[in-house]
Amino acid sequence: MSIFHRQKSYSPIRTGIVLFVFLFISLLFTSISQAVTPEEQIRIDALLDTLASQNDLTFIRNGSTHSAQEAVEHLKLKLRKAGKRLNTAEEFIDYLATASSISNKPYLIQKQTKETVPAGAFILTMLRDTPPLK
Repeated sequence: MSIFHRQKSYSPIRTGIVLFVFLFISLLFTSISQAVTPEEQIRIDALLDTLASQNDLTFIRNGSTHSAQEAVEHLKLKLRKAGKRLNTAEEFIDYLATASSISNKPYLIQKQTKETVPAGAFILTMLRDTPPLK
């Protein structure tokens, strides 16, 4: 008796079916997890540039105050970590710029007048006030 065993061979039909199912599932997940389109990335970048230039705003995250530039750097980090889970600038605001993903506390923006507003609503208004791409 040999210590080597002959590997079981599979029929070409069975191999084809397995390959088809694998490719189908791969395509399904690829289409579900689309990344931000180049047009939406331009909208997000323009929004972040506008936000970074707002020197009269103070961002409040988890009780700590931050400059507009610091807030934008934090949002860019969150955007990089989000990977392909976002599709639009609005989703970026809803999922990343509204609240802390750790504490779930809402982000706030304090205006020069000392009025404090929810960051998500403020940034969404800023996005809507941005002229459409040509």
